Amino acid sequence: MSAQHTVPHRSILIALVLGAIAGCAANALLAKSGARADGQTAAFTENQKATLTINGVGVGLSAGNAGDQKALIATVNKSAGKTGVLASIDPAGSATVLTSTVWTKGNFTVSASGPDAGNVASLVGTTINATPVGWLVRNVADPLGRVFLNLLIMTVIPLVFASLAVGVAKLGDLSRLGRMGARTFAYFLLTSGIAVVIGLTLVNIVQPGKGLPEATVAQMKAAYGGQADEKSKPPEFGVDTFVNMIPRNPIGAAADSNMLGVIFFALLIGVGLTRIPNHLSAAMLPVLEAIGELMVFIIGVAMRIAPYGVFALIFSNTAQFGFGLLQSLGAYVGVVLVGLGIQMFIIFPILLTVFGKTAPLAFFRKVRGVIVTAFSTSSSSATLPTSIQAAEEELNIPAPVAGFVLPLGATMNMNGTALFEGVTVLFLAQVAGFDLTLTQQLIVVGLSVITAVGAAGVPGGSIPLLAMVLLTVNVPADFIFLILGVDRLLDMCRTTVNVVGDLTAVVYVNRTEGGGLAPPVPPVAVTSPASASPSASP
Repeated sequence: MSAQHTVPHRSILIALVLGAIAGCAANALLAKSGARADGQTAAFTENQKATLTINGVGVGLSAGNAGDQKALIATVNKSAGKTGVLASIDPAGSATVLTSTVWTKGNFTVSASGPDAGNVASLVGTTINATPVGWLVRNVADPLGRVFLNLLIMTVIPLVFASLAVGVAKLGDLSRLGRMGARTFAYFLLTSGIAVVIGLTLVNIVQPGKGLPEATVAQMKAAYGGQADEKSKPPEFGVDTFVNMIPRNPIGAAADSNMLGVIFFALLIGVGLTRIPNHLSAAMLPVLEAIGELMVFIIGVAMRIAPYGVFALIFSNTAQFGFGLLQSLGAYVGVVLVGLGIQMFIIFPILLTVFGKTAPLAFFRKVRGVIVTAFSTSSSSATLPTSIQAAEEELNIPAPVAGFVLPLGATMNMNGTALFEGVTVLFLAQVAGFDLTLTQQLIVVGLSVITAVGAAGVPGGSIPLLAMVLLTVNVPADFIFLILGVDRLLDMCRTTVNVVGDLTAVVYVNRTEGGGLAPPVPPVAVTSPASASPSASP
């Protein structure tokens, strides 16, 4: 790829930190105003006999709970998973306050019916408008962050297709292609398997799900139960999964983000280009290369606004959740982060040294921009273009090798996701009171590795697959609500591990194919990628 764009990793890192700080401040302001992230609240006086309808869901109120405010609040909160609304006592007075838990949906509606509906009729269609900070989060920061993320993700399908097809075509020798493919998949399985074993070992030692307060479970269910219902529907997994890897309509596969189908079609195109007459392949290759260059141009445009997009993404997420949830789920979050840290800073350096014959410090220095992008976007797919550029320009990986290994890795090599799934399944089993046997835990290991291959490379893409693993070992999937509040933070961290795992894979495959990294340049001598001397010693 000849198109150049500079990843402003220093600016992105500053934006990430400032976004987190500003988001936490916003979260504190919103909490102080008596509202959750959007500030949507409404107060009502208890009636004698009526039915509240909140966001289309009927909540029955009767004489039995009319005089008992706590009982009335409990009645409303039982439906919180469906309504996205919680009830509480206004600390400044005695009124019952309804608060939206789904900040992206804006105002909620409340209506009443029944003999005493007049007591709450004034609430029909009314809420207190969001605070200025809540309005800023919902109408400015979140849309800007999503625009930046969409700008990156829109390049993924054409870039994966073009990179893989060109990479396979330029490899030429099908025996070499088969050898590279075997080594790539073996490395993916090895690293993912190690990650899951690390995670399960830690969660068995710490047992973060034992003794979790019931109040915390109830709070999480009320706040995230509705999202859990939507996200925890497990996908179909079986023979059809493998059948669907061969799409009937490759354009449909691209439209549906069926990455395995797109990859299979791209591999066939690449192989076909080595078999059709030279004058035809010579005409087609420049077209595919041009598509790749066009995607790099679009990525360059996106990276120009990256600091602003990253700030908006981090600000909107921390404003919504804050860091209060980390206190309630601290042991679980700690286990996941420690496991990811072991994979990132112990396992990967060992693999780089043993299999890649590369100095780990030099490697991490050269891919620091990719790490920042992966952490801030929470998307392996969105980071893929930056990964390919760093592999070719910083790690000196030949374009055919980078174009073959990295698109596969962005879809199939999910070390961090596999570790996260393994830890989360055991954590939720502990909370639910299930003691998984060694055989069941081995099943978790296998399924976590396999399902991680099918995880979508977008924020939250692993949640539906996590539900499938839970159901396989007889743990109720609706317990996923417990981890949704902290999932975005964990998603950022596990995506970083996923992407770094892809880059270690391409280093290993390149070395085994006779490439090898040039010796790293001393840090003091590095002024720009173009000035790095390949012959300098470490």
